[in-house]
Amino acid sequence: MQVVAGHWLCIGGVMLRCRVILLGVMLTFFSGRGQTVIAYYSGDARAIDKYPVGQLTHIIYAFCYLKGDVLALGRRADSLVLEKLVGLKKKHPSLKILLSLGGWGGCKTCSNVFSTAEGRDKFARSVLEMTHYFHTDGIDLDWEFPTLGGYPGHPFHREDKANFTALLRVLRSVLGPSKEISFIVAGFSPYLQGSIELVSAAGIADRINLMTYDMIGSRWEKVGDKEHGLYQPGVFAGFVSMRMIRQKYRFGNGYRQYWDDTAQVPWLYNAARKIFITYDDERSVAAKSAYVKKKGLNGIMFWELRLDVPQNGLLSVISQNFHKSESDR
Repeated sequence: MQVVAGHWLCIGGVMLRCRVILLGVMLTFFSGRGQTVIAYYSGDARAIDKYPVGQLTHIIYAFCYLKGDVLALGRRADSLVLEKLVGLKKKHPSLKILLSLGGWGGCKTCSNVFSTAEGRDKFARSVLEMTHYFHTDGIDLDWEFPTLGGYPGHPFHREDKANFTALLRVLRSVLGPSKEISFIVAGFSPYLQGSIELVSAAGIADRINLMTYDMIGSRWEKVGDKEHGLYQPGVFAGFVSMRMIRQKYRFGNGYRQYWDDTAQVPWLYNAARKIFITYDDERSVAAKSAYVKKKGLNGIMFWELRLDVPQNGLLSVISQNFHKSESDR
């Protein structure tokens, strides 16, 4: 299996036959054909042409949802996006396009639907039908989160843990071995220890996307100025996208950039407003890419492609570092 993890992107390790992916960059394990580079995409059908998709191995379409107990798309425009993504395979035949279910706030009925064998079976067969219709390569489950809950007000039950494993089993049975199955895991201990049957799930899925950006968050307020805010107490304010960091925070406006040699990432601190922001840049992503290669991991996943700059962005840094030979490093 493959695991992958995330700051802006996420980085991970091997669990049974799966790969692990980490990072708002993710990590995966070495598979023999180079490192995996996976981007989520939630844009329209035209915007994808601005990005260097040849540097990706996978694009995960975000998001499908549950309509009753079947996988569904929201609008005709969503179908056009999927058709466009699959069409990229004509120029990039090794590119994989995956459907995805859920996302933050997108899996309100998952606990109830997947609590029965009938619900799991009908869902799996709808995934197969959509996969055949659009000629996609598999399914990514973004249920946030089984057993523990996540989005406020969404139902969750103790039985979700076993039901999630049962869902993976029926998906594998229905989709067969040629289609990929992946799922996200949160990068914090209560989830990893209690939300799913991780060992069993790892033996069924092809890949786990570990969202290491769930460990901390990005924007903090009321942070004291000692060490320019580093390791100081503060109040979590929310997540800040890379686009917003580039446009609003990174240059001027009272923010100064610093570098953490231990974590190998930059941070921004505004001494007047007591605001601390952690994020990734070209240097930190290069360091994470080198870590993936050093540890023999499979690759990196990130949310999401539209938040990178179209050309010569962080995706290009990943690609360049993954293609360096040992003598170059």
